[in-house]
Amino acid sequence: MTKVTKVCKECGLEKELSEFYPLPKGKQGVHPKCNICMRLYAAKKRAERTAEQKAEQAAYQKDYYIWNREAIAKRKADDWKREQASKRKA
Repeated sequence: MTKVTKVCKECGLEKELSEFYPLPKGKQGVHPKCNICMRLYAAKKRAERTAEQKAEQAAYQKDYYIWNREAIAKRKADDWKREQASKRKA
C-alpha cells in the first residue's frame, strides 16, 4: 500500500498527508502548507503585531465579554453540566 503524499506550497518538500492540517475544502482535504510552515507563519504574524494592535484586541475582548456575559455564562454552565454528566457515566 502506497502512502499518499503532497508537496508543501511553502517549503516545497513532499510530505505525507498526516503532516498537514485538515482543511475540508482544500485539495485532498488538507491545507496547502505543512504543519511546520503553518506554525512558522503564525509565529511570524504574532511577532509582527504592534503594541497598539495588541491593546485594541485586548479592549475588544473585554467589551465582547461585557456585551455577551449572559451567553458566555450559559455556555460555561452547559459545558460544566456536560462534563459532570460524562464523569458520572465513567
